[in-house]
Amino acid sequence: MLISVIIIMIITIITIIQMIINMITMLISVITIIIAIITIIQMIINIITMLIRAIIIIITMLIRAIIIIIIIIITIITTFFDNEQDSFSDDSADHDEEIVPRPSSGTHQGSTTVKNAAKEAEASGSKQAEASGSKQAEASGSKQAEASGSKQAEASGSKQAEASGSKQAEASGSKQAEASGSKQADDHHSTCAEKFILDNGINLLSLKATDIFKYALILMDALFTETEMSTCCFQQAERGALSSKTPLPPGRVKLLEECLETKFGKAAYAANCSIIRDKLNQKCRDKCNMAKKLSKPLTTGETEQHQLSEQ
Repeated sequence: MLISVIIIMIITIITIIQMIINMITMLISVITIIIAIITIIQMIINIITMLIRAIIIIITMLIRAIIIIIIIIITIITTFFDNEQDSFSDDSADHDEEIVPRPSSGTHQGSTTVKNAAKEAEASGSKQAEASGSKQAEASGSKQAEASGSKQAEASGSKQAEASGSKQAEASGSKQAEASGSKQADDHHSTCAEKFILDNGINLLSLKATDIFKYALILMDALFTETEMSTCCFQQAERGALSSKTPLPPGRVKLLEECLETKFGKAAYAANCSIIRDKLNQKCRDKCNMAKKLSKPLTTGETEQHQLSEQ
């Protein structure tokens, strides 16, 4: 009995599993059908969009062709009407020339005699007018020329004198100003250049350095001695070890700052002033420590190392 019950249960479980598998397969087939339908719809939509684009392109091409044809027809019609108007105007001009009557011989001779008489009257009148006008013009012109010539000479002479005087004054003043300004500039430049040259001939501005910090350290070696740097500080502090030390000579410190400002600019020196001060004070401390080490008596091991280094 138990075996039969177990077998029946197994069979029912297998049938249930088969039904579940069949349902899953049916669902998968339904999903595939739905996906196929969606792809078909997408293809149809793509085809419709392509057809719409093709129709739009064809319509635009047809509209352009129609516009071009209309423009060509309008130009042909306008040229045709222009040619007809020109021909009509030419025909009317020829017809008017044919209608104008020719004058008779009697009237032609009468008109020629009248014209000759008018020409003779004009010639005689012009000669008399020229003769009388030339005499009056000579008399009045000589008088006016004398009066106007004297006035113009006086006015032009005074104007030329004033203009030449003002030009000479401006030229001399500008030359003197330029000469004095150039001399003052040269003197100032020479004094400024001489300020940066030491007694031993070293030009502080010609010392080469990659940045403002290295240039400041090089200036310390050029302006101060070893003893000055070992016994003094660059700038005295309110607290700490630097408060007890005497500062370096202020004149040479000011010269060092001027060298930094002229070589790298005042803005660069103002931005890095505190860092430069710390580096130069550290250089003085290093010199002091070096002097202390040299002043200490050497031990036996240090003396042997020193002798070996000398050898």
